[in-house]
Amino acid sequence: MLNSTKKIFSTIAALAAVMLVAVSGAVGAGVPARVLVVAPNIPGDIGTIQQAIDSIKVNSKTPVTILVHPGIYHERINISANLPPVSLIGDNPANTIIAYSLIAYDKGSDGKPIGMWNTATARIRENNFSAMNITFVNDGGQGGKGYTRMNGQALAVRLDGTHDVFDNCHFTSWQDTLLVNAGRDYFENCAITGSTDYIFGAGCAYFDRCLIHSLGHGYVTAAKTPKAQRFGFVFNRCRVITSTAPDRVFLGRPWGLYANVIFKHSWMGNGINPRGWIVWDGNKRDIKTTRFSEFANSGPGAMPQARISWLRPLSASVANKLTPRYVLGGKSAWNPQRVVQVHLIPQYLTDFPPRFPNRRFNITHFGAAGNGTTLNTAAIQKAIHACALAGGGEVVIPKGKFLTGPITLVSNMNLHLARGAVLLMSNHFSDYPVFHHRYQNCITAIGCDNIAITGHGTINGQGTPWWNAYKKSKLGGAPSLAADKLPHRPYLILLDHCHHVLVRNVTLLNSPMCNLVTGACDDVVVTGITVKAPIHSPNTDGMDPSGRNYLIKGCTFDEGDDCIAIKAGGRAHLLEPASENYLVEDCRFFHGHGMSVGSGTGGGLTDLTVRDCTFDGTQAGVRLKADIHNGGLVDDLFYSNLTMKNVDIPILVSSYYNNTSPWAYTIPQRALAAKRLPVIATTPRWRHIHIADITATGAATAAFIVGRPEMPITDFYLHDVHIAARAGMYIVNADITMHNCRIKAKKGPQIMAHNAKITN
Repeated sequence: MLNSTKKIFSTIAALAAVMLVAVSGAVGAGVPARVLVVAPNIPGDIGTIQQAIDSIKVNSKTPVTILVHPGIYHERINISANLPPVSLIGDNPANTIIAYSLIAYDKGSDGKPIGMWNTATARIRENNFSAMNITFVNDGGQGGKGYTRMNGQALAVRLDGTHDVFDNCHFTSWQDTLLVNAGRDYFENCAITGSTDYIFGAGCAYFDRCLIHSLGHGYVTAAKTPKAQRFGFVFNRCRVITSTAPDRVFLGRPWGLYANVIFKHSWMGNGINPRGWIVWDGNKRDIKTTRFSEFANSGPGAMPQARISWLRPLSASVANKLTPRYVLGGKSAWNPQRVVQVHLIPQYLTDFPPRFPNRRFNITHFGAAGNGTTLNTAAIQKAIHACALAGGGEVVIPKGKFLTGPITLVSNMNLHLARGAVLLMSNHFSDYPVFHHRYQNCITAIGCDNIAITGHGTINGQGTPWWNAYKKSKLGGAPSLAADKLPHRPYLILLDHCHHVLVRNVTLLNSPMCNLVTGACDDVVVTGITVKAPIHSPNTDGMDPSGRNYLIKGCTFDEGDDCIAIKAGGRAHLLEPASENYLVEDCRFFHGHGMSVGSGTGGGLTDLTVRDCTFDGTQAGVRLKADIHNGGLVDDLFYSNLTMKNVDIPILVSSYYNNTSPWAYTIPQRALAAKRLPVIATTPRWRHIHIADITATGAATAAFIVGRPEMPITDFYLHDVHIAARAGMYIVNADITMHNCRIKAKKGPQIMAHNAKITN
């Protein structure tokens, strides 16, 4: 192992030991039987990963999840083909590491070199294996054992099964890091590091938003795709970087005659050779059979004019079809993104929640009085400050009514509201400082790690004076002028750029404006909360989330605006959308505007699942909204098992959103009269949207599905959608597939289409 690597691992080991002490109280009797816990420093838990694997019953059909707590595990793991689906989930790839050291020239028990095929730190033979937040290392490559680089074949992972999924995992070696030997496998937000042929094999693999890092001059890929196999390796929205001199790295060379590799929508650094690709050892026969392609790449290493002449062309229409499901799905229509979205991430968020030291800071010990009239802002903030100085813990709001002005939370803190506790936000505007024409929010946390708001208590925003002031400010002027007359009203809770967030069981009442805003946050669990405000209270969104990795479960929303509105604002980034990986399930939506996306989608949203929810009296059910000025790419959305009663419009998708006009009924007319405009960065784009098993009764209009003439909605699927409404379904500028759908309209046609392709 290199000295620098040793130092890094030593630091990680020290951090891991500290973290294991902190989390020890959360592991043990409460873990479900099908979940195994590997935590070598915690008595009673399994000490090694292979021990956990060996304890799994062969030929069982029950999936098994192995939770791996932080540490460096110096072991090889072998997952055989006769095991049930196994998931390996760690805390973080930076502190959860499986490392071993074997090289092709090491000798086996027979005294002969073991060869490249037998060097893997992890060998996966089973089907449907998945892993998240794990680093796989083989440090036996260059410099590891005194061998030269040419002798440094050392596998980190060998995959012999199929339908394997890796999310946020790291693979590190020098030569031959990752062998996709067979099957169809998916890698999302992973990092693969090596130098020579470090992604190789005969299998089919899709790399989505991955970091590809070449440590030295050599070749990124060496595909051995069979002739009859349609795809080999597809790299989508990846970042290819190098730690070598310019022009020393090739994207690939063919290990077999029909090697198939595609790079699309990826960024490439200046270490990439302008030619891009090369034949194997000068074999010109490869030129005729090899299937290498590129499309719409960027960066200094993406030079299409200088590429090899035998690069296969790839059209925009074909490139845009190459989704993970299209490439990997096969006859079973397997969708690996769903494995990440509805299994790996929820499991991780559930089993690795924020954890806090066992310290309690009761606000009454700092002078707070729960009589409903004493202003307790200073006392509560003192308790929070004491918590921060101690290194974290739980700030407790006990039973009683505690009046307060705005407060600010800190990292490693749980604001816990006991049953019967009410945090009563002041309704005196003078208690809220104004910055940049915005009142300070009621509860704020910015840039915090490991933070929670829990308990069965209530946070009451006392919003009536704020709503009245806002409505009054609009009198005699256009709504757009309201902000010039009244500073931006406070959010009840703003968590901005926070990581590892939990909001559980609290009730949020009568916010001055939006209730819970989690802006650009990662790894967020919101479960069991109730949000209420009057139906006509302005802009009282229930929850406005943005960022990555969300689980929103078992919540109730009943307020005056969007129940949930997933935001994806900001400037679009080619390699990383503003928001991704959301699971919303078992929620109840009452008065409000429904389950929304937008209106700002300029930063991009991908991978949203909404399932097993009910809607009663909302203005919309599924609601996707954007405008030509704030649109972006929204794709891979899945809605299933939704029940709607008395919902005005069960399905509303609009590229013409304008919240200053009657909010729904003018949309088809605007779309029919619209002119085709040039496509720009903020043109709304909706694609790969699946809506299934929807039952809606008492609707006003069955659906509005409205794209733009210059950017129609594409790959929009309706399966088993049953809607009874006064008016039918409007489809404008869209390509839709409908299967086993029943639309019943009391008046007019069932479906009204304009510039639309409808496939049954």
